[in-house]
Amino acid sequence: MQKTLKILIILLMIPVIFQPCMGFGDLNITSPINGKILEFDEKTNGYSFLVIGHAYGAPYSPSVYPSSSLLAKIDLINQNNASFIVLTGDNFRNADNTNIENFIGSFSSKINIPIFNSAGNHDLTNRSLYEKYFGITYYRFCYGSDYYIILDSEKNHGEIIGDQLEFLRNSLNEISGSDNVNNVFIFSHKLIWTVKNPEFQIVYNNLNSQGGYANSDNFISCLKPELVNISENKQIYLISGDIGRKQSYPIFYHKDDNITYIATGLGDTINDAILKFTVLQDGKVNVQPISLTGNDLSNIDTFGIEFWENHFLDISNTETISARILRIINNLYFKLGILFTICILGVFFIFIWRYRKL
Repeated sequence: MQKTLKILIILLMIPVIFQPCMGFGDLNITSPINGKILEFDEKTNGYSFLVIGHAYGAPYSPSVYPSSSLLAKIDLINQNNASFIVLTGDNFRNADNTNIENFIGSFSSKINIPIFNSAGNHDLTNRSLYEKYFGITYYRFCYGSDYYIILDSEKNHGEIIGDQLEFLRNSLNEISGSDNVNNVFIFSHKLIWTVKNPEFQIVYNNLNSQGGYANSDNFISCLKPELVNISENKQIYLISGDIGRKQSYPIFYHKDDNITYIATGLGDTINDAILKFTVLQDGKVNVQPISLTGNDLSNIDTFGIEFWENHFLDISNTETISARILRIINNLYFKLGILFTICILGVFFIFIWRYRKL
């Protein structure tokens, strides 16, 4: 009965999210993840939303629940006065009934505001089951004077091509000449904007995984020109979630003219954080990191390319020193030297002991 109700909600939602956004903010939108209704109040002085990436946390944990740091802060999330949440994929480790039901029971059903999701590779290990629970994987909606596009970066290994490319182009064309849209938020699990992009090489090198990424200039050649064109009179935000594990880092931020690149993800580390986007009444957007562990966090613009380069240089240097120490310890002559030293010390202490007895 519960699954039938979920499917009915999804079917009712599909016509809404594909209606033209001509009225901007005049539609009630149903979340495909937890069924909550997103309503816009024109009387409010702006609004805010939360972004949570890689919600299942540590990759090698055997847990069938989302990240412990996330579950520990459900009250904080509900008390944050946000209008909705966007997840940027990998909400459960495997798309089976156990993982999905535990995600629903422990997290999404306990959240008081609507949730949207840009599905990740782990979410779509069983695409048909995911779609049975949560419906279509790419769509768009309007909220206030802002436009939200949810992409499925798993459909073609990070390439936005075919029907999805047509959908994206149609969505952008719909608002290209509109003065009613201030900001365009585009969500994808994969950091598709890092591939074949020398500017973001340090980020690409330290993703959670590069395994599912096509070695293609799809973003640079097909998508970026469209975004640059529309960014002449609108702010564009590209927001992704395939970072955050221990070997990566949970926050990235880089603003390039009117296009801003952002990534966030959890890994069950001391640095676990989510992002709060506040859209002011004049259309300006503030982004604030919120620690889930009580860790002190800097301003969002701290976590740019230079920060990542320095962070991973420090790790590289530490690993290099550790590797050198390990090579020394494993050296045969080092081991023989230690053994010889122990023998000499042993003889010395025996000599002292006998001398005292005399």
